[in-house]
Amino acid sequence: MIMPKKNGKEVREAIIKVSPNMKILFASGYTMEIITNRELKEGAFNFIPKPYPSKSLLLKVREVLDK
Repeated sequence: MIMPKKNGKEVREAIIKVSPNMKILFASGYTMEIITNRELKEGAFNFIPKPYPSKSLLLKVREVLDK
């Protein structure tokens, strides 16, 4: 979600321009108090908080692919 030159939302928008049907899963080690993106907080984006166990990641990826 938070990167040096662009944030996750900006990267998502760039990816969607190239591949509109791309499935995107955001991951961040920051707490929800630090992440101020309203869409993320309201659940409009697929998100998994770090750290996560492998099984949780697999389940979340499956959930995103099934949407």
